[in-house]
Amino acid sequence: TFGILQDPATAPASNDIGSSELSVSGNRQSAATSGNTATNSVALSATNLNAEATVATSTSSALLSIQSVGEDNLLVAGSIAEAGIVSGGDIGTSQVDVNTNRNASTVTGNSAANTNTLAATNLQATSDLASVQGIEDGASLQSTASIDAAVVANGAIANSRVNVDGNRNEGTVTGNAAGNRIAVSGTNIALATTGPATASLTAGGTTPNNADYALTNLQTIGSAVLGNTVTGDYSIVQNVSPAGTNVGSSELSVSRNVQLATTTGNDAANAVSVTGTTTSNATSGLLSYQTSDAAVGASSIMNVDAPAAILSSTLAMDANVNQAVATINQVENSVSLSSQNVTSASLGTNALLDSTLDQDGVSQGATADNVLNNVQVASTVASATAMTQVVNNDGGTQYPVPFPTDGVQSSTVSISGNSTLAQSTANQASNSMTLDGGSALGATGGVLNQQASTALSTATATSTAGLVVQNADAPAINSSTASINGNATTARANGNVASNALNVSALSLTAPSTGGSAYLNGGISPQSEGASSSYGVLNAQLNAGPVIANVAVNYVGGFGAGVGAPSVNQSMVALNGNSAAAVAVGNSANNSVTMAVLNYGTSSAVIGNEQGNNAPISATVTSARMALGVPGAAGAINASSLSASGNSVSATAVGNSAVNALVRK
Repeated sequence: TFGILQDPATAPASNDIGSSELSVSGNRQSAATSGNTATNSVALSATNLNAEATVATSTSSALLSIQSVGEDNLLVAGSIAEAGIVSGGDIGTSQVDVNTNRNASTVTGNSAANTNTLAATNLQATSDLASVQGIEDGASLQSTASIDAAVVANGAIANSRVNVDGNRNEGTVTGNAAGNRIAVSGTNIALATTGPATASLTAGGTTPNNADYALTNLQTIGSAVLGNTVTGDYSIVQNVSPAGTNVGSSELSVSRNVQLATTTGNDAANAVSVTGTTTSNATSGLLSYQTSDAAVGASSIMNVDAPAAILSSTLAMDANVNQAVATINQVENSVSLSSQNVTSASLGTNALLDSTLDQDGVSQGATADNVLNNVQVASTVASATAMTQVVNNDGGTQYPVPFPTDGVQSSTVSISGNSTLAQSTANQASNSMTLDGGSALGATGGVLNQQASTALSTATATSTAGLVVQNADAPAINSSTASINGNATTARANGNVASNALNVSALSLTAPSTGGSAYLNGGISPQSEGASSSYGVLNAQLNAGPVIANVAVNYVGGFGAGVGAPSVNQSMVALNGNSAAAVAVGNSANNSVTMAVLNYGTSSAVIGNEQGNNAPISATVTSARMALGVPGAAGAINASSLSASGNSVSATAVGNSAVNALVRK
């Protein structure tokens, strides 16, 4: 607990905080649990390097990292934080802040950072790296994070600034996390290789990766449970009689608070980079394989509130963020080659990409001078739930039925720009290869992506953003401005998501080719596809799990007055630009090959994309209320402007989506 507290029973009757500056800000609290953590590095630097490494596999490598969380293991972390200032009575002529406090809970099964670095003037050495991580059946990884950030006044607030801004509460659960990198640099890189690199995976699970510079990432999770619950309350509260206006000539803000619940089964960032002035016969290969049978869940509940019965004051509850994201497999893979002159080890052979994909996995291979092969298989469930409430609390727990007050008088109220996101994904991949040959590029390249899912992917987002006030005998809002604008609630459920990019640049391409080709069998399961060219991208995706997105919103403004008085008088009220969106996608891919070359020679390029979906895809906005309510007889609105425009409600369900771009510059 971080706080400044006064006991209302013993504090003076008035101005308990007077002519003062009080701050409970910048505090940090965290809890973390990890099964295995490792940082491994191999670094060689010399004028001349001449050595050969073994083929990178899951059992042997120049740098081999192996981690495992055993059967039925339980990893738990929890952090409960309170940051607040409590006044025993009034707050007068003061600055009171509860800002930028941080609360975090983190649970990680296996974590590894592996780096293999070679640097030489004359480089004739090869090297590799293999990372293996596993979580067995019955393991449970659980995190809870909770925060209560508040300013509480047991009296009036006058001539003051009160802020509960910029606080952050997050829970993170990760099964396997790996950062793997091979970095090679030299003036002259000259190898004796006489064949292309190969990176393949068989149905039996073996992972041969044969290249001069080979990186292999293998991550598996059995029937485990990964759970993550985040809750937070961000408030300005008055514990006084509801009658009358208890905030005068003041500025109140509960804004820019952030709450995140992020759960990931397998997470990896893999990179192979080769940089030289001249590069002869060097090959590179990146193979990443992720599979999971785990139930992956994330939940975040956020409450933001403050009083709106104010006089000559401002209230802002803006730009608060609430997100819950659950992903079973996630990876970022990159291969890069940069040199002024590059010759090929594949002796004019096209890059060859082949895949056979069904709902139980894959059997495939990739062959080229430079290859990137990504494989992801997901089952069970990814579930994300986000709930947000941003409201005035004049009605206490009765919201949206307010206690009678003097309402909003000569003031400005804004409840705008708040966002809620629930996102679930079975497999997500970003694969990129960049080949820069300077004057001449003879090396070939291929990017192969395969994703299969039988998992249920479900995302649910609900939110309320509202201003509801009632005045017993006068206008509920008078000579004031109220805005409920630009609030967004989104539920996004995904099966397989991929971005695959191959970028080639040089003055001249010298890789000979017999032309480019691709084949797709058009089946659902199994799928069989292939591509052959100097430079190619092949994407194969199969979704066999239900994908469900649900959204419910309540964006409202309500103003009630006593008999004989207008509810809205000489005021401007806006409910504009708010949105509710449910999006469900079975398979999504962005595939591109971009060639920035002056002389193409006989080089070729091809993109192949095959997607299959045989599961229900559902997007639903279960309820959407966006309204301004002004009860009463004729004359309830007097000399005022009310606007409800630009609001949107959408539900989009897509089985397969692909954007393919083959660009020559």
